[in-house]
Amino acid sequence: MNLSEFDALLAQTLADKKLSRAERQALQAVFEESAQKPDQLAAMRARVFEAARGNAGDTAARELLERAVPGLAGRRAILYAPTWRDGEPDPGVPTERQWRRIDSWCAGTDSVLLIRPHPLGVGSYTHASRHVHLIPPSLLPESMPLLWGVDALVTDYSSVLFDFAVTGGPMVFLAPDLEHYGATRGLYLDYAQVTGGRWQQNWDGVLDALERLDNNTAAKDRALAHTAKVAALAHRHTDGRSAKRVAGYLLELTSR
Repeated sequence: MNLSEFDALLAQTLADKKLSRAERQALQAVFEESAQKPDQLAAMRARVFEAARGNAGDTAARELLERAVPGLAGRRAILYAPTWRDGEPDPGVPTERQWRRIDSWCAGTDSVLLIRPHPLGVGSYTHASRHVHLIPPSLLPESMPLLWGVDALVTDYSSVLFDFAVTGGPMVFLAPDLEHYGATRGLYLDYAQVTGGRWQQNWDGVLDALERLDNNTAAKDRALAHTAKVAALAHRHTDGRSAKRVAGYLLELTSR
């Protein structure tokens, strides 16, 4: 794609997959010029988090999940959302031993692991129990309305992490094939930056990380602080008026 061919380009973030590295760098100055000051952004985000957590939208998201997942009511929801690997085997699928540990951990913490794979990768996840439920797009077509209803996110390289970050909840990263994935498919941002330098190689590491979030206040504070950094990286505005701003900017461009 050649940016010179367009009068305007609408990108979700500088990590938009349609942009090459050079094109993202070319746009960086434009984004930074219009960015809010960090203190203003932090204050705005704090207001959004305070308003959204526990409000009607949060309740609606939880009710949507509970209607789709038997036995979820009153239990903690952990969402696992892996990315698509172009048909290659998914190294994030737990082993039989790890499935047993997941079931045991969920039973001990009154949690449910909700698995939402890519539509083409659903067949890789066949384990089902009272503690593990598949929520594919065929059951719940849209993922965005669900995010406010879960308590933590486990993911790999999926862009869902940027969507979830605005909720303020903790994230755990699972990257068993980081070197291979980066070499074959590529990453649009430095993974250490995206993850805060903390990711797990397998589900044993993921469960250890989830246990630390439950039992170690400092670990949970670090996780929540990192979520806030990811939200700042991906979301310049969190006031629900981005579409209005884009429309106004495009009208301004076309009226020149």
